[in-house]
Amino acid sequence: MMVVVMVVAMAVVAVASAVAVVVVVMAVMAVMAVMAVVAVMAVVALVAVVAVVTVVAVAVAVVVVVVVVVVVVMMVVVILMFVMAALSWSWHSLYRPGQQPFACD
Repeated sequence: MMVVVMVVAMAVVAVASAVAVVVVVMAVMAVMAVMAVVAVMAVVALVAVVAVVTVVAVAVAVVVVVVVVVVVVMMVVVILMFVMAALSWSWHSLYRPGQQPFACD
């Protein structure tokens, strides 16, 4: 009788140990799966942030280049306007109708 009780007790302990091992392994696997999903989500979020930052940086660079080009073109136009006005003023100050250009008085 005592042997039967010991065998049954050992069987119960063995089954309980096996169940505990299976439960622990399943819990570890579940935690690892959750960590893998979180890691993938973090990588996806990082890639998305990098992509957005890159697009914004390129857009800002394009806007800066366009603004610089427009400012340079406007400066050239203004300089040319001053040059043309100066040439026109000097020509009209030297040339009077009925006289030859650059004629002395």
